[in-house]
Amino acid sequence: MKDKTQGPFAEAAALMHKGFPVLVKNGVQDRAQLERLYPEGITAKQFVTRANERVLTDDGEQGMHGKQGIGSTTERHQGQVAAAIYANCAQLDKHQLDEIIEWVRLYKK
Repeated sequence: MKDKTQGPFAEAAALMHKGFPVLVKNGVQDRAQLERLYPEGITAKQFVTRANERVLTDDGEQGMHGKQGIGSTTERHQGQVAAAIYANCAQLDKHQLDEIIEWVRLYKK
């Protein structure tokens, strides 16, 4: 039975840890919906690599250089994480965001 208390990040991390590919869909259908979900002005174009290469399409899906499905295996994984952040973080408070940042830091150790 699936634990309903797990959010999309915990579920995605668990699947990735087990070696399964994870595709996180954000469910955003149009620009008007994006603007309602992200009133702060955060856009998919802001998700870029150190080399200033986009990892998301305009609608927030994974895609290097803004083109859906493009990228190496690790670039696609990076884009999937970016898509999950883009789709879910606007609704979280600062404490929840800090917790997610700490989870990511676990992988840098």
